[in-house]
Amino acid sequence: MSNKRLPDNVHLLKGTHRKGRHGDPEKKPTVVQTISETPPLWLTKEAKTEWRRIIKVMLNSNVLTNADTSTLSQYCTLFGELQKQKEDFPAAKHTQLRLCAVELGLTPSARSKIVIPNGSEQEDDF
Repeated sequence: MSNKRLPDNVHLLKGTHRKGRHGDPEKKPTVVQTISETPPLWLTKEAKTEWRRIIKVMLNSNVLTNADTSTLSQYCTLFGELQKQKEDFPAAKHTQLRLCAVELGLTPSARSKIVIPNGSEQEDDF
């Protein structure tokens, strides 16, 4: 089974972007609206707290967009439920929470696959 297709900005961050395979990023539309810092109104208090924590950490990486709102909402909702019912949280919901965390790049292994370049590195001509 092949790997999941990564977005172009993730390939650029990891340094694995190839014009021949992924296309020229300068010719692709770059109108990407970053995810809102304010949590959806329907989230619980605990879920909103987690939303703000995640957004604060992830906003500078420009990896999360408005398309990720539902996944982040699901993660925050499950996290809020876990906070409320630590003892009675079903294993299936633990699995869903973990999968959402992986999709969002919130686990150490998922995060290690994304390299965010710092501005001090100079581009190599070769």
